[in-house]
Amino acid sequence: MFLARQAALAVTVLFSSQLIASPWIDASDLFLRHHIQQLADAGVITAPVTTYPLMWGAINNDLLKANSKSLSPKLSNSYANVLHYYQRAMNNDFNHQVKVGLASNPKRFTGFGDTHHQKGQLQLSSEYIGSFWAAKLSTQLRYKPQGGQTLTFDNSYLAATYGNWIIRAGAIPQWWGPGWDSSLIMSNNARPLPALSLSRNNSAAFETPWLNWIGPWTFTAQMAKMESSRHVPNALLWSTRATIRPLNQLEIGASWSIQWGGQGQPNSIKDFLKAATSQEVCANGAASCDASMHTKIGNQLAGFDIRWSDSLFGIPFSVYGQTIGEDAVKYIKPADKAYTFGIDTVVQWQQLPIRIFVEYTETQVACGADKNSLNCYYEHGTYYTGYRYHQKSLGTSYDNDAKIVTLGLLAQSSSGHSWHSKVRVGKLNSDNRDRFPNNPESGNTVTKIAEEIVQLELQYQLPLFNGLLSLGADASHSTFQQKSADNTFNADISWQYRY
Repeated sequence: MFLARQAALAVTVLFSSQLIASPWIDASDLFLRHHIQQLADAGVITAPVTTYPLMWGAINNDLLKANSKSLSPKLSNSYANVLHYYQRAMNNDFNHQVKVGLASNPKRFTGFGDTHHQKGQLQLSSEYIGSFWAAKLSTQLRYKPQGGQTLTFDNSYLAATYGNWIIRAGAIPQWWGPGWDSSLIMSNNARPLPALSLSRNNSAAFETPWLNWIGPWTFTAQMAKMESSRHVPNALLWSTRATIRPLNQLEIGASWSIQWGGQGQPNSIKDFLKAATSQEVCANGAASCDASMHTKIGNQLAGFDIRWSDSLFGIPFSVYGQTIGEDAVKYIKPADKAYTFGIDTVVQWQQLPIRIFVEYTETQVACGADKNSLNCYYEHGTYYTGYRYHQKSLGTSYDNDAKIVTLGLLAQSSSGHSWHSKVRVGKLNSDNRDRFPNNPESGNTVTKIAEEIVQLELQYQLPLFNGLLSLGADASHSTFQQKSADNTFNADISWQYRY
């Protein structure tokens, strides 16, 4: 009855206040994503849900049309949670947040929702949500940050709605793909990129029969500016992603990024169009060369991902995969590909739904004809700093030449207590080499030498003093080819308050 009352209250607010809803769901809340994914897997939400920020406008119609009385207790809990977040997002025109965090060391590996990029941080933010525009000013005072900037304005933005499109300028965490532990092309491993972006708000299907078959769809595109303290200062990054959902069980996504421009590099619109239309140059810089030496203009990554949801003997499950190539052949076919594969399910334990996933990520990629030519994924012959921002990969946190298996569990009770844990096993920098072994700002930023690792990570959240307290720890055992084994232990704590 409690959940039903909460759902009814949230629906009332939805009908009366749709115009002032917060524009999107960001990539910082793992448990909100868990509830949204559960509703999507069950067909309650029909919109694609593997691109974050996820627009509220993409899923609110599905929430409004859902018959909460017909949902199972497990789905009712997720339904009430999502509606609660939606209600909270639009409850006030102004929203403010204070967050303080401490860690013995920055997190070495990150998954969806992780944000510990420094040993300490004080964050203050204020957000305004209007009928057609929204803005947020967020500032962070960081202690011993990676990348060197003590005062930052990550998570700040200015956004406006125009028809069914949202135009945004700012630095917002993003996650592109179905993985829980890794995204190969855009994740929250690095600090968010300052960018100008355009995203579709409502994900309704095309009305024309010629395109209606692709089902609900989303699209986002952005141009971002990278940092000045890199080999090619102030390089630009064009990124775009589209997703479709032709069946309730099936979601398909395509992603594409081009690193181009910057100091000393061609920066005109004409140069960008050459890169965007897959024109080629000689990899060695020569005016002409053999076709085997041809490469795309700029540093390009592109690929596809898929998620299929079903049930077996009454138990729901999903399988998903993502492949992102470092280059392309025949114009658009990705080449030199890395992979992420996974399977997940939600099981019930003493009335508590628990999501379990197993995920495999491999970035051991040989570029070109030589199968032993590693150290190329997230690297480039012109952009030596690679596909990284402030010394962190924009894709998976394992960087290149890694093979990692992750077992994850997460759950959230009706009282607001949340848990998640991960066990990671695998190899990092498997060939024991690096393009820049003596430069910590270039090449593999996780490890310069081969490492076999086993890690256990635990995280617990609970309501405290009208806010949310998070406690975390991880323990790792690493072995190396040329030095002694190493054991590490890290702990972190944070508290956030919204008003």
